[in-house]
Amino acid sequence: MSLEHPLTDPGPARHLRPNVGADPSAWAAAHARFLAAARRPGFPRPEARAALMGGRYRFGLFEELGTRDAIGPVWSALHRFLRQAASGSRDSLAFVAAFRSPAASQELFDALLWGQLQAMLELDRLQYPRSAVQAPGLAASFGGRPCVAVGLRGLDDLLVLDFLPTVTAHDTPARPDAVGARFRCV
Repeated sequence: MSLEHPLTDPGPARHLRPNVGADPSAWAAAHARFLAAARRPGFPRPEARAALMGGRYRFGLFEELGTRDAIGPVWSALHRFLRQAASGSRDSLAFVAAFRSPAASQELFDALLWGQLQAMLELDRLQYPRSAVQAPGLAASFGGRPCVAVGLRGLDDLLVLDFLPTVTAHDTPARPDAVGARFRCV
């Protein structure tokens, strides 16, 4: 069984509005570019397509990946989304942060992406010290929800956080081996 979900039109998008500080027209253009990338065959996180189709995602446009000025706003937008999402959901969720100033090279992008994630994880641990998901091989969680982080480099640098269902039918964390994967969008 393939995990590829065709993405023709995303699910209900009434909840999608430009994030605080984003120019509405720039946000709409960046969101359209992301959806176009998600429609392409080989999109690195087919599970994220299910979240898109179900309308269980948020999209935000931020200034520059990896800067001190981007860490707080991205983390805050992520946590607003997680608080609004149903806890214990068996459906996947996705949070997508696009950055207006793309990195000059793949190496710089990788360094900025992982620096951004490390800083956000540190904020998460300080704010929610008991919410980190503890499981063998699990490297990332936000607000106690396990996630897979994927970086995509293109017209907009993208950070996609694909939140896995919190538990499987056997009450074990879902796919901890997948955490930490990274891909380059071509």
